[in-house]
Amino acid sequence: MAAESGSLRGFYVRSGLLSAGEVAIVGGVAGWIVGWRYGHWLITLGLLLMVVGLWPVGFRVRRSLAGAYVRLGQSLKGQSAVDTARSAAYHYRKFAAKHPEQAWRFALTLDWQRDLLRGLDRHAEAEPVAREAVETWRDVVTIDPSRAEELSRALNKLTVTLSALKRADELVPLTEEATVVQRSLVAEQEKLLALHLSNLAVGLQNKRQWEAALPAAEEAATLYRRLVPVDPDQLEQAADTAEGLATTLRRLDRPLDSLQTTREWVEYERTLAARRPDRRPQLAEALRVLGSRSANLDHVDDGITSWHEALDLWRQLASQGDEHRSAYADACNLIGHGLGVVGESTESLTVLRTGLDVRRMLAALDSRQYDDLLDDLGRATETSHALEFAAEAVAVVRDHTDALTSETLASASERLRDAGFTAEADELSARRS
Repeated sequence: MAAESGSLRGFYVRSGLLSAGEVAIVGGVAGWIVGWRYGHWLITLGLLLMVVGLWPVGFRVRRSLAGAYVRLGQSLKGQSAVDTARSAAYHYRKFAAKHPEQAWRFALTLDWQRDLLRGLDRHAEAEPVAREAVETWRDVVTIDPSRAEELSRALNKLTVTLSALKRADELVPLTEEATVVQRSLVAEQEKLLALHLSNLAVGLQNKRQWEAALPAAEEAATLYRRLVPVDPDQLEQAADTAEGLATTLRRLDRPLDSLQTTREWVEYERTLAARRPDRRPQLAEALRVLGSRSANLDHVDDGITSWHEALDLWRQLASQGDEHRSAYADACNLIGHGLGVVGESTESLTVLRTGLDVRRMLAALDSRQYDDLLDDLGRATETSHALEFAAEAVAVVRDHTDALTSETLASASERLRDAGFTAEADELSARRS
C-alpha cells in the first residue's frame, strides 16, 4: 500500500513540475516577445522544471532538453520557432551520437527545422538541414528498414529545396535514390497485398466457390509474377498461388488457361527445388499434374515427357527414404493409368506394376497399406490389362480380409463391377459381411 502511495505521489509531483515548467516557458516567451529582459531566464527555469519532472521516467538530459524545445517550438512561429527547432536539433544530435538507435528523433527534428525554413522561403538555409536530414535517415534505415518511408520523404524535400535553388544538376541521383526507396516500399505493400489475396482465394477455393475465388487468385498471381524476380523469398507463396489458380481455372472449365498456369506452377517448383531439396516432392507432383493436363488437351508428347520426369524424381526420392515410397506408388498408379489412356499400353503396364510392387513391399511392413494396394488394383481394372488386375484384387481380399476396411472393399467391388467382373465383385461384397 505504501508503494502505491509513493508511486501516486511521485506521479503528482512530476505532473506538477511539468505543468509549472510549461507555465514558466509560456510566461517567459510572452515576456520575451514584449521585451522583458528576464523572459529568457524564465524560459530556462521552465525547461529545468520540465527536466526534473521527467527524471523518474527514463531520464536522459539531452533527450529531455530536446523534447522540451520541441514542445516549446510547436507553439511558436517564424524566427522564434526556427531558433527553438535549431536548439532541439543541437541536443538531439548530441543524444543520437551516444544512442544511434534513437537517431530517428534527431532526423524528425531536422525535418521540422527544414520545413520551417522552407516555409519562410529561406531555401539556402534549408539546404544543409535537408542534406543532414537525408544522411541521418539513411543511417536510421540501416538500423530500422521500416523507416524507409521517412527517407523517401526526406529525399523528396531535398530535391524540392535544390530545385528552388536552381541546382538541377544534383536532382537526378537523388530522385533515382528516392525511386529505389519508394519501389522497395511499394514492393513491401504488394507482398502483403499478394499474401492477403492468396489467403482469400484459398479460403474461397476450400469452400468450392470457384467463381468468387478467381479474381483474388488472378490478382495474387499477377503480383507474384512481379515480385519473384526481385524477391526470391516469395517463390513458395507464388508456387502455392499458381497451383490454386490452375485448379480454379480447371474447375471453371478453362483447360487452356489452367494448363498455362500449371506450367508456371512447375517452373516455380523447379526453381524452389534447386534452392531447397526438401521441395522436390512438390515438384514431382506438379510435373505429374502437368503431364495429365497436357495429355487431356492432346499435347501427348509433352504430357509423357512430364510424366517421365515426375517418375524419375519420385524414384530418386523413394531410393533415399521410406517416407516417399507410398507417394511413389501413388504416382505410378496415376501415371500408369494416364499412359494407358493415351495408348502407351506396354509402358502403362510397366509403371503400374512398379507401383504395385512398391505397395506390396509397404503392405508387408504395415498391414494398413493393404487398403491402398486393393484400391490401386481396383483402379487398374480400368485399363486394358483389367483381367489380371481383377484376379489379383480378389487374391488380396482372400488373403488379407482382416486387414481391409469395409469402405475399401465396397469401393473395389464397385470398380470391378463397372469393369464387367460381376462374379469377382460379388465375392468382394460378400467379404464385407
